[in-house]
Amino acid sequence: TDDATKRANQVLHLTMAGGSVTEHLLWEEQNPAAYLELFRTKNRRFILASSNTKDTSAVRYVPCKADTGNRPMDLIPLLEPSPGIEYFAEHLNSQDIQEIHRGPDLNSGSFLESSRTFSNSTFFVISNHERPDFAVYLLPENEAGMAQ
Repeated sequence: TDDATKRANQVLHLTMAGGSVTEHLLWEEQNPAAYLELFRTKNRRFILASSNTKDTSAVRYVPCKADTGNRPMDLIPLLEPSPGIEYFAEHLNSQDIQEIHRGPDLNSGSFLESSRTFSNSTFFVISNHERPDFAVYLLPENEAGMAQ
């Protein structure tokens, strides 16, 4: 917790072995206006770390079952932060999704069909990057970190 703002500003990975605890810093938020939070996706496949201000967002993720051996895990950026763009993310199993309203795909700009089948490797990103009101976009796992 930042002493001045009283907000969470670090994400730590703790490793317990042989009665000792090792701390590894995964993310330290430098912006005092940011709110840093950590949560698990609804399908329990990922842990998301999110840093948000009133006009910028950054989300990083790691699989819940990441086998890191003896080395610390790394948080993977979902999207690069961009001033004025806010977004939130979730990762759902296809059986959790009954219907999605039509909206542009994050990468191609094409429209989604409400009956489309979603794979278990898709992030759902709620963003204002194309319009002032938020819409739902799809981001395949294999493209996370590459999309702008």
